[in-house]
Amino acid sequence: MGLNIHIPCNSASKNYTNRRTTELTPYVYATPVNTAEETGRRLQRHRKQSPKITLNRLASETKSLTVSAISNYEQGIRQLRPREAKILAGAFSRLGRPISVSELLGIEEQHKEQRGALTRHEEAIIEIYRQFPPSVRKRFLDHLHAFASACGIDIKRVA
Repeated sequence: MGLNIHIPCNSASKNYTNRRTTELTPYVYATPVNTAEETGRRLQRHRKQSPKITLNRLASETKSLTVSAISNYEQGIRQLRPREAKILAGAFSRLGRPISVSELLGIEEQHKEQRGALTRHEEAIIEIYRQFPPSVRKRFLDHLHAFASACGIDIKRVA
């Protein structure tokens, strides 16, 4: 399992191969590369651990997701995105069954499995960072923090 990162270009054209710096926008999102079925099983397992949380109750607590939409996530028909995961995490919390966005999306499981040696993707990120001149590295980290925050991931800032 990995993480697909989608960062749309702010220009009117959708040319993602250009070398211009793309600013982070509200449309930035990350999707865990695990199947919709895995995410659905995780969501359903969490909901069913508390018998008082029915699909109807969860949907009414979200105020924006329907019973059908949540059911589709649980069945693996639709992939849960970070925006909806954040809404569901808030609803679970209000219903006394807190869960983080990263847990719902399976990101924490990935990190638990990968403690220790770096993956080739992590090594690639470090290599990209090292190729930047020192004057650009801080901006790169600022963008990374903004992106993580937009995904509901809290990471400590390094001075």
